[in-house]
Amino acid sequence: MGSSKYISDQESFDGSLLNTSSNSRLFHVYHTLWHNDYTVTSDDKAPLFFVDNSSFTPKKPDLTFHAGADKKAPIVGVSKFLHFSRHIKVGLGDPQSINHVEWEDLVSQNIRCNKYRWQMTVRGASGAERRSFMWKRTHSVAVQGSSATKWSSRNFKLVDEQTGQIVAIFTSTAFKSVKKSGKLQIDSANYGEEFDLMVLITGLSLDWEILLRLDEYITSLQRDALAPLERLSELNVYRGAQDPTHDTDIYNRTIDNLTDITAAAYGGLTSTIVTARWAIRLKPKFVNQIRECSPLALILAHLCAVLCRLEYDWFIDQWVFRLPRAIWQILDDRWKPYAPWPIVEIFGQDLLSEIKAY
Repeated sequence: MGSSKYISDQESFDGSLLNTSSNSRLFHVYHTLWHNDYTVTSDDKAPLFFVDNSSFTPKKPDLTFHAGADKKAPIVGVSKFLHFSRHIKVGLGDPQSINHVEWEDLVSQNIRCNKYRWQMTVRGASGAERRSFMWKRTHSVAVQGSSATKWSSRNFKLVDEQTGQIVAIFTSTAFKSVKKSGKLQIDSANYGEEFDLMVLITGLSLDWEILLRLDEYITSLQRDALAPLERLSELNVYRGAQDPTHDTDIYNRTIDNLTDITAAAYGGLTSTIVTARWAIRLKPKFVNQIRECSPLALILAHLCAVLCRLEYDWFIDQWVFRLPRAIWQILDDRWKPYAPWPIVEIFGQDLLSEIKAY
């Protein structure tokens, strides 16, 4: 291979790619259908790490990194998302072994969550030294042989704050493959295996965190967006008072989920992230009740109205129109007064003629 040529953070804005060098390490990151777990391989596809996702399991790390092909392998790192915070705790080691975890903070630098800073002690020319690194979202720099699409919010470059050089980059391949999350290239002076592992832990924490951390957008919701959500909540309470079999709690959780992704949509996140967030938090019990043609399928009509505000992707396409039409048709006259907002948002003011003509 040729000699190494580091690219500065400033140079990356001209579209330059991170160069492959004798110090370069390339990792491939694969995931299950709903990003439940990750598998990390070397460039020759040998399995290196299995990443167990327990984001919805109390008292467990959100991501647990095993040095091997499955969760039976030794634990070498963890990631924990802090409640009601944009920040993340990351650690090297196994939390089950007392005093055997080196904890660091992955700190969001702004409300847009496009910059995350972390520190660690690395091996330098003069011995161990404390260094700071910054993950920055990018649309202009990518792993060698790949490209960073402007449509993805999951491409990041890692900058050494002391030198201003790009030392690693994560390029998402989510638009090209349903099984592969992306590629991670580390192109730095060899700080050792612990540095590579910390880059992997922080990088994959960001990849998963994007799907989970949208709460900060809720405070920016305008009144006209909150009003339909409040009406759904009132309808849920009314149904619970009239029908003892009505599961008020499951609908409350689903309406909270809808509020969350509505805020995310108004906050500028893409339809891919919004729909993934919705699917991850959706409760099976709600899905089963919707199959029974519950009037609160209205929640799905509101979801479609939110997606219509976005430049949605191909996998959403026609169902944002077909689903509200089907919901309108199954509602009786008692429930249709709750439907105008999503129908008008999707089809326009002449809602009845529009929905019948579609």
